[in-house]
Amino acid sequence: MRRELLVGLVLILALATSAVALPCTIMSSHGPLSDTDCDGVHDAFDNCPLAPNAEQLDSNRNGAGDGCDLTIEETLLEPQAPAAGESSRLAVLVLNNRELPISSLTLRVKDLEIALDTLTDIGTLPSGAAERVEFLISIPKCQRTGTSTITVTAEYYYGGEYYIEKTTIPLKIVSGGACGPETAMDKTFIDTFSSHDLQPGERLIIPVRITNLNDQEVTYAISAYGLGDWGTYRVDPKSEFALAAGHDATMFVAIETEEFAPLGKSMLYLRIRAGSAQEDVPITLNIYKTTMTGPASDESLQHLLELALILVLFLLLIFGCILLIVKLLGRKTDEAAVPAPKAPKKAATNNRTAPAAPRPVKKAVEPVPEKRRSNL
Repeated sequence: MRRELLVGLVLILALATSAVALPCTIMSSHGPLSDTDCDGVHDAFDNCPLAPNAEQLDSNRNGAGDGCDLTIEETLLEPQAPAAGESSRLAVLVLNNRELPISSLTLRVKDLEIALDTLTDIGTLPSGAAERVEFLISIPKCQRTGTSTITVTAEYYYGGEYYIEKTTIPLKIVSGGACGPETAMDKTFIDTFSSHDLQPGERLIIPVRITNLNDQEVTYAISAYGLGDWGTYRVDPKSEFALAAGHDATMFVAIETEEFAPLGKSMLYLRIRAGSAQEDVPITLNIYKTTMTGPASDESLQHLLELALILVLFLLLIFGCILLIVKLLGRKTDEAAVPAPKAPKKAATNNRTAPAAPRPVKKAVEPVPEKRRSNL
């Protein structure tokens, strides 16, 4: 009986643990199938296995369900028809419509027709939160008139899975602007992050990828300005280098900040020079200090309290099961310790049964000798 009770306790613990940790399953003729988000669709056929979406909607037909998409809520280009040599501003609003935060969110704006390829690192976007990012679209002064297409790409991670979403924006280029002689920078792609977060006293590494699309080798030089007396910079592995036609290279700009760096947004400019031509790339530095106040910390504290409450309830359940098993074992032990009642003794009497008489022993009969007859 004791062994059966112990086996029952183990089964109860196993069931309780599985109820907390294991995902849903779908029963089929081939056995149980995993359903991580418990929406009734097998993970192998679910277009969003980590967020419940029983309808399997996929509005943009990108293979990821709407429940897993980061919505590019709005794109605004102003002016929509810039002239050659002018600039436009592109504002992109993204919205996280998932139940949990997404991480490693980046926005890339690309249009090879106008030598545009800009990447912005947003990082983590909480559930239900929106982020607005602005891009500067510079039209080359010798760009031909016509219509090109700007592609906005959002890339991010959710639950360890990688997702991507794209949208396109038409860009109409009208005539205008003075077209001077073509320079090496007109056919040079510069790819880097336009925004970074850091705290005073920290070190920041900014990767800068330069692609030479000219027909000949070009020598480039990278420098930076805008830090003031609260920061210094260094370019690794070298600030001046040569690139063959069609090749690219990545340099790293290391920013060292002081403890008295001003909080808030500061602008850093990277200057890329090729011969007599140059281009300045603006980078926003969001300098902050870690605090434990504000909506984000309150939300994190609420999540911690909810997790602690669930853990306490789970431990109480296990403790109650153990007490029940111990009580049953103690009751069984008490019952086994009580001695069985003895049968009452019969009263003694004088009418004792006489012992049985011994059986008589038979003696062997000796033969009597016959008397001889006389013939008298």
